[in-house]
Amino acid sequence: MPGHGLSTSLHKGTGVANILLAMWAEPFLFEEEFVMSRSAPKTVGRAVADVVKHFQEVQYSPVTIEHLRTPLNKFAAFARAKNARYFSSGLAKDFLKHARRGVYKSPHIKTWHNCRVAIRILTEHVSTGSHRIRGRQKELPDLPRFMERAIVQIAQQGRGHLGWSENYIHNQTLWIRRFLEFAHKGGLRNWKSLKIADVSTWLITLESHAASTRRCALTAARHLIKTLFLYGDLDRPLHDGLPMPRFPDDRRLPHIWTQREIDLTLAAIDRRESLGKRDYAIILLALRLGLRSSDIWSLRLDSLLWDKACVAIIQKKTKCPLRLPIPDDVGDALADYLRHARPHVARREVFLRAVSPLGPLTSTALNHTVRKYRHRAGFPAMSGYGMHSLRHTMATRLMENGVPPETIAGLLGHVKIDTTRRYLRTDLVSLRSVGLDPDEEACHV
Repeated sequence: MPGHGLSTSLHKGTGVANILLAMWAEPFLFEEEFVMSRSAPKTVGRAVADVVKHFQEVQYSPVTIEHLRTPLNKFAAFARAKNARYFSSGLAKDFLKHARRGVYKSPHIKTWHNCRVAIRILTEHVSTGSHRIRGRQKELPDLPRFMERAIVQIAQQGRGHLGWSENYIHNQTLWIRRFLEFAHKGGLRNWKSLKIADVSTWLITLESHAASTRRCALTAARHLIKTLFLYGDLDRPLHDGLPMPRFPDDRRLPHIWTQREIDLTLAAIDRRESLGKRDYAIILLALRLGLRSSDIWSLRLDSLLWDKACVAIIQKKTKCPLRLPIPDDVGDALADYLRHARPHVARREVFLRAVSPLGPLTSTALNHTVRKYRHRAGFPAMSGYGMHSLRHTMATRLMENGVPPETIAGLLGHVKIDTTRRYLRTDLVSLRSVGLDPDEEACHV
C-alpha cells in the first residue's frame, strides 16, 4: 500500500500541514475544566454559568440554549430558597421532585423533558466537564442499596485491577443491573438468599436472544457472583457452580463487498458537502485500512502522523498499539475534511457530529452511514453490510492477492493468528484450491 503520497503533497505549497498543526496546538479546554471540576466543589451559580458556556462551545442553537437555560435558572432560584450555596447531585434530585410536583405539571410534557435534560447535563458537566449525547433510552430501575453497592464495586474492580475499558464496564454493569432487577422481582432481598437457580432461570428468559448476547449475560452474572464472594458478601464460591451451557455459534459468514458495490457506494457520497467529506473519509478508513468502527470514531488528531504518513492508535478492543501507513486517497480525503468541513471546536476527535452538540460519533452512527450510502447507490437494505463488513472485505481482498495471513493479522491488529484465520471462511478461491475432486477420490475406494 502506498503511504507517502499525502506527506509529499503537504509540502507543495498547500499549507495543509501548518493548518493542521495549528489546530492540534489548541488546548483541550474540556480536560482543563474536568480537572477544575474535581479539585473543588462548585457553587450553583458557577455551575449554571459554566454549563451555559459549554452549550455555546458545542454550538447549540440559541433556541436550544434558551430552552435549557430556563430550568437552570429555576434550579438556581430553588437553591437560593434552600440556602444551598454549592451544587450537589442530591440538590439536583430534590429540585426535580419539587419541579415535578409544582412547577412542571402535565400537560407541559415538553417543558418537563427540557427540565430533566438540563439537570442531567448540569450534573454530568460538574462531574466530568462535558456531557454524553443520549438517545431515547429506557430509564434504569431503582434497585436496593446493597445491589447498587455491588454494581459500584464491580465497576471499581474492573477499572483498578482488571483493566476493563469504560465501554466494557458499561455493558457489564448494564447486564448485571438487568439480572438484579429480575432477581429482585423474584424475591431476592439479601445476598444470602442468592442461588444458582436464579441465574439459570434468568438465562431461560433470554433464549430468544443471539448466542453472543447470552454469553455476555452469563459472563456478567459470573462477574457479579465472583465479586460478591471476593468482598465477603457470599460465604461460598457460587460462581464455580454456575451453569456452562453450550450456546450454538450462530454467527453468519461476513458479507464481502464486490468492486461494483464499492465504486457505486463511494460515488453516491456528495463530497461537495461537509457531511459528505466526513463520511467519505470514514468509509475509506474502514475500506483501505480495515479499522474497526470503535477505532474510527475514537480517532484523535494526535494519531495522524503526517510527517511519517501513517496513523498510530491504541486499539479500543485489544488495547494494543497499531501503526498503519496512510494511502494517498485516504490522506487526501482526511485533509479535505480537516481543512474544509471539520468544525473548529476544542475537541481532539477527528470525526465529529454534524449537528450540535459537536461531540464524537458512535459505532451505531457509523453503521447507519454505510447503509445510507448503500441505499443511495441503489442496493437493497440488507443486514450485515455495516462498517465491519468493510474490514472483512479488505482482509478478503488481501488474501485473494496472496498476502500471507501473518501480514494480514498485523494490518488488522489481531493479537492471535487464529482470529485472522476466521477470515479464510470467505476466501472461496482458496477453498476451491484445496477442495476434493469427487471423481478422483472415487478411484481410491
